[in-house]
Amino acid sequence: MPRNRIASMFLKSVEEGDTGLYLVIYDFEGIRGSIPTRFYWNLDYILSRHKGRRVQKSVIECNSFKVAKAIAKLAEHYGATVRVYKVVNLSYANAHDYLDQS
Repeated sequence: MPRNRIASMFLKSVEEGDTGLYLVIYDFEGIRGSIPTRFYWNLDYILSRHKGRRVQKSVIECNSFKVAKAIAKLAEHYGATVRVYKVVNLSYANAHDYLDQS
């Protein structure tokens, strides 16, 4: 009987949430040795099935809160510190107006 991937277990355990753009930022600071290869295998498993992409080595762009939360749980499982941010896309004109109000 094949073993279930931990990534699929995290995906099943997370409830559906908002769609939209999310960034997952993780850091393995203080981890002795290298980051486990299985973390990257499981991360690739999630990204390949849910249209996520790496923005940088430890920054992942996701198209739903469910996927972002599953990736966050995966990274925490392997010892990372994680932050999840919701992204709001502002046009240059709107961003300029927004910044002028501050």
